[in-house]
Amino acid sequence: MASFIDLIATGGAGFFAGLATGYAVKKALKILLFLVGSYLAVTLYLYHLGVVEIHWDRMSKLLEEVLGKVQQMMGFYQSMATAIPLGGFLAGFLIGLKIG
Repeated sequence: MASFIDLIATGGAGFFAGLATGYAVKKALKILLFLVGSYLAVTLYLYHLGVVEIHWDRMSKLLEEVLGKVQQMMGFYQSMATAIPLGGFLAGFLIGLKIG
């Protein structure tokens, strides 16, 4: 009986930690994407007015570097997710992302 209660307590704690983390991550991403979008909109408006000049070749090179780093990070996280049992945390995280 004690092992069943320990199992519920452990899974519940992981679930609620995942829920809080997922909720916070989604809110932070919304703020970050709003700021990046606003910055890009202002930059493109200033480009349209002729105030700033955008070097598109440098921009594409930078974007390729960023995407390469994101792919490396995703590979790292995928390897971690298969190595560590995350049942309750992952379920809570996905629900937190959904409601965030």
